[in-house]
Amino acid sequence: MDFVLGLPRTQCGHDSIFVVVDRFSKMDTRFLSHFWRSLWRSANTKLNFSSAYHPQTDGQTEVVNRSLGNLLRCVVGDNIKSWDSKLSQAEFAHSLALNRSTRFCPFQVIYGLVPRGPVDLLNLPARTHLDGRAIDFMESLQQVHKATHAHLLESNAKYKA
Repeated sequence: MDFVLGLPRTQCGHDSIFVVVDRFSKMDTRFLSHFWRSLWRSANTKLNFSSAYHPQTDGQTEVVNRSLGNLLRCVVGDNIKSWDSKLSQAEFAHSLALNRSTRFCPFQVIYGLVPRGPVDLLNLPARTHLDGRAIDFMESLQQVHKATHAHLLESNAKYKA
């Protein structure tokens, strides 16, 4: 987990993003600053921050933070104070992107399929009926999980070397 700080304050008062990355699927979850401050305050806890861009910090969240920043810049355009309203679009785009380590997009690892994006919905093909058996779906999802696990082991071995 990591924070993206120093963002322009939006009309809703948001100025930062809390990013949590699932190490297995690489899918990120976001919490806005007010929620995070309230959570720690209600738990009567103090949060110690780590320094950004240091090898000791979690590199996966740093990569997601850079990707999220790039995606937000693309979808926000000139309306930089509307980044919080575009955060869901950026997260959706990130979750559709193929991950280099897993060789799957996060949606596929979590849900076993890749959702259709806006471009996919332009010309819908004739409806085909999928074999609706839950067993087939679960077997397919298990294969994605096994392959993801193997890809992560391979990728981690490369990084260690």
